[in-house]
Amino acid sequence: EVVTKAWISAGAVISAATPRLASVVADAHSSVQAVVRQMFGWMFLAGVLPAVALIIFGHPLLQLWLGSSFSAASVLPLQLMAVGLGVNTVAQINFSLLQVRGGVREGAYLQVLNLAVLAAGLALAVPRFGVNGAAAVFAIRLLLDAFCVRWLLVRRLDGRHEGINSATMGLVAALLMVALLTARGWALWACGSGPSVHKL
Repeated sequence: EVVTKAWISAGAVISAATPRLASVVADAHSSVQAVVRQMFGWMFLAGVLPAVALIIFGHPLLQLWLGSSFSAASVLPLQLMAVGLGVNTVAQINFSLLQVRGGVREGAYLQVLNLAVLAAGLALAVPRFGVNGAAAVFAIRLLLDAFCVRWLLVRRLDGRHEGINSATMGLVAALLMVALLTARGWALWACGSGPSVHKL
């Protein structure tokens, strides 16, 4: 639920920006990449930074959100899902560009493929890893989706550069993974040092 609500701001940005992107694509004299760069900035603020915040401050945020129902086991699933959320917000720019460039059919096929991958991943991961497995599958599916959309866009444009390239999405993913590893390392250190402090 927290991740879904975090998607709202990014969804609002992409909904507002897509009509402008479509008008720029229709105008041969306009710079598509200039609009893409602006969209990236807004999506970074609306999607990537909130995802980083969910990863770093997941524990206190969930405590505040859930109150007495809070369980420490819910933090890792939130963090894993936030990684996928952050990359997906950036990938939505490429998906919108694919749509306005005429790739509606490719986008529809991709959604069907996503459902199949998600179902297979959940069937394999949930029995063994439970909720953490489901969260990991969610994140991996969004990561794969981001790079599949990029490939479809490049293919539709015959190799012409438009949109957010794979290197940039990789950097966003790396940023989110660093945040995740930092947060988990801090949590493990806090758990390890807690008993010692208590004994003192």
